[in-house]
Parts: sequence; C-alpha cells; structure tokens
Amino acid sequence: MAAAATPADVLARFRREGFRMGAHKAFLLARSMAKARVLLVSDRLALELGRKLLFEQHTSLDSATQSALARHGRSATVAVMPKASSTIPRLSG
Repeated sequence: MAAAATPADVLARFRREGFRMGAHKAFLLARSMAKARVLLVSDRLALELGRKLLFEQHTSLDSATQSALARHGRSATVAVMPKASSTIPRLSG
C-alpha cells in the first residue's frame, strides 16, 4: 500500500500481479476503501504509517466523527468499529 497513491492503485496491482500471501490483506483493505470512506483513529499507529497505508487518520474519535459529518451532512450514518480489522460488518434493512 505504501507504493500506491490510491486504493484503486492497490487493486490494479493485485489484479495485475495475482494473489500473493500477505499482499491479499492490502487488497482487502483497499477494496473496503474503494467502497466506503475509511477513517482511522489510533493512538498506537504513527501518523506517517497511517498515511502510507492510505488512511484518513485522526487523533480522536471526535475529530473523525466531525470530519465524516462535515463531508456527508449532520444526518449521515457513521459506523464506529472498534477492532475493525477483526470485525465483519453486516448491513440489514
């Protein structure tokens, strides 16, 4: 992901080079980022690493929430996913 400028770049490279163990995680993350805006709040991940991984990184949940609402409107639905890397969201409705 660090060599890519966008999630689409990651997806294109994966399709071009095929499946590789380990790289498939970058593909799955980029696929999610291509479908939805993904914001990262972490006090453990260095800001520079978050940027290399193509995240919109925030230092607080409040900052991330305000950013999402500013972009999508005050009535937008925002999902907060603690432990997101081990969570599989399910939409119903």
